[in-house]
Amino acid sequence: MTNTCLPQINFGDRDNKLLKINYLDLLPVSFFIFPASIRRFFPGLVVSAFFVFPCLAQKDWNQLRPDIQKALAKRDTARLQQLWKDAKNRRAFDLGRADVEIMYPVPDSGGIDEESVEKAWSQSLDNLMAWELKCPEAATETPLALLGLCYAQRAENQLVPAEKAKDIIQMLLGQQFTGKEDPIASGLQPGSFGLVVAQSLDSCGFSGPLQKNILSTAKKYPAWKRKYVQGPFAGMTFLVADQGPGFEKTEAWMGNHVSWAVAECIAFHRVFPDTAVLGAALLAGNWLEKEMPVTSFHFNARLITGLALLYAETGNHRWRDRLIWLLNGALGPGQLLDEDQNGLVDGTTIPFDSLVPVARQPGRFFDGQNASSWNTAVCANAMLQAHLAFKKRGNAEESSQWKIRTEAALENLCREICRYGIPPAGTGFRELAFVIFEALNFLENPSPALRSQLEKSARIIWNSGVLQNGNLYTVNLGQMMLWLKGRP
Repeated sequence: MTNTCLPQINFGDRDNKLLKINYLDLLPVSFFIFPASIRRFFPGLVVSAFFVFPCLAQKDWNQLRPDIQKALAKRDTARLQQLWKDAKNRRAFDLGRADVEIMYPVPDSGGIDEESVEKAWSQSLDNLMAWELKCPEAATETPLALLGLCYAQRAENQLVPAEKAKDIIQMLLGQQFTGKEDPIASGLQPGSFGLVVAQSLDSCGFSGPLQKNILSTAKKYPAWKRKYVQGPFAGMTFLVADQGPGFEKTEAWMGNHVSWAVAECIAFHRVFPDTAVLGAALLAGNWLEKEMPVTSFHFNARLITGLALLYAETGNHRWRDRLIWLLNGALGPGQLLDEDQNGLVDGTTIPFDSLVPVARQPGRFFDGQNASSWNTAVCANAMLQAHLAFKKRGNAEESSQWKIRTEAALENLCREICRYGIPPAGTGFRELAFVIFEALNFLENPSPALRSQLEKSARIIWNSGVLQNGNLYTVNLGQMMLWLKGRP
């Protein structure tokens, strides 16, 4: 273990880099010297202690990840509670600080011209009508635009082009790994929506990080590839798993695609009742249930979102039980809360007002990856969908708990958007916009203050100009149409 003192302590909003020093080398000493009451009101004394006792023993919460992963695999709740608490204390004054700093465009909270929204929606619809099947697409591509169509269909006087919608959903279903493709595949869990393994765009490959994940995983674990022998993509090879027998280092990135596919199938089924489409969603639910959670909260949030949608749709108690365990063991512990309202991050003696500006209000997630606004938004949406599912199924206690946590995350995100702006396109804009519009459409009885902040955030999102481009953001436009036109 090195002792290089890399993290930084700054004063005020901590935007000026005054010195480099590791908080955790000195926190145990400073906490011993100064009682909590003094630390809370005189945080400078803690900093003073850092100068007196420099760099005693640098620690990083990442060192806890292997132990956390083992506890997740064993479902050791007591051990997890202690480990997550330790992780927060090791993050210390970097709680809620994102790994990536972004440049915000100036927020514009002016009014929304509904005619312009309808024009953007009409253009997106025209683009979708021109779509033709050329290659199998991930659930985050054209099928996500289909989800936008289904949102808009619920709005007043908005009609979904049925044949085009059916073509898109059939493309998605043609990629699902059912276990029938290859009898040798019995060791892999059926239900995932496979991702085509191809070397280039010309041969139907993807681009960017997704392509890198697919090719590297397929190369390292060739048993996770399957050549489909039936359906519209017979003869093509797909990656159908990101975890498997004997796999120790756990990833969960495919849950993102499976979760979106579940949302798309359920939304389609509600508009165009189809037992085969619903059956595909149910099979995917079995996959989500078996997927192991990891130490990255946004990956776990995707599993939770899919299971919550399925529980709401079916009332399946098995999925409910898995959902509750994932929420309590693999997502909830990552959120920064102040339930006793003493101004300190729960489970620590760290004052909220000593954190970076976006984390000074409860609701953010503690680690650098999930403290980004877009990953906090992914986690917030998971909690929102869980709340809605519990409410629909009459589980009042769970519904109330996760509504409170959802609102904390939303208040935090809205505070960031309204004060600083919305992240530019390409940096999780879609995910952040998604949870804002989802809350506007489906969160019942938020406080007047939160409702006002959500509406202001929605105006800032629209006035950023990103949604006018449609295509990638058709799902957000569909949500926006539902919000503006209202539900019948």
